[in-house]
Amino acid sequence: MKFRLALVICAVLATLTPKGAGASQTLHGIVLTVLSGKQQAIVRHEAYGGMPAMAMLFKISSRDAARLREGDRIDATVSEGAGGESLTRVRVLPAPVAARGPELRSIAAARFCSSASAAFSTPHTTKT
Repeated sequence: MKFRLALVICAVLATLTPKGAGASQTLHGIVLTVLSGKQQAIVRHEAYGGMPAMAMLFKISSRDAARLREGDRIDATVSEGAGGESLTRVRVLPAPVAARGPELRSIAAARFCSSASAAFSTPHTTKT
C-alpha cells in the first residue's frame, strides 16, 4: 500500500514540474533595455529550446547589469527556475561589419554636408 501511494505521489509531482525546469539553453539575442537597479534586462531573442523568438525579461547579475548596453548583441545561457529565467555566461558579440557600414557612411555624409553647408553659407562679396 505504501509503495502504491509513493508511486502515485511521484507521478503527480512529475506532472506538476514545469517542462524544462532547471534546464539550460543557449540564447542569441539583442539587449533592448537594461534595468540596472532591478538586475534585469529585456532581450529580443531568437527561438531556443521550445521557446519561440520574442522579447523577454531576464534576471542578470549586477556585473552584467553594469556592462550591458542597449543594442548589444549577446550569447548567453538561460537558466530556468521557479523565479523565472535568468541569463548567465553572458558574452557581448561585436557588431557585424554590415551593421557598422551604414552608420559610418551616415557619419561621413553628415560631416561632408556640414562642411559643404558651411562653405556655401559664407557670405561672398563681389566687386562691381
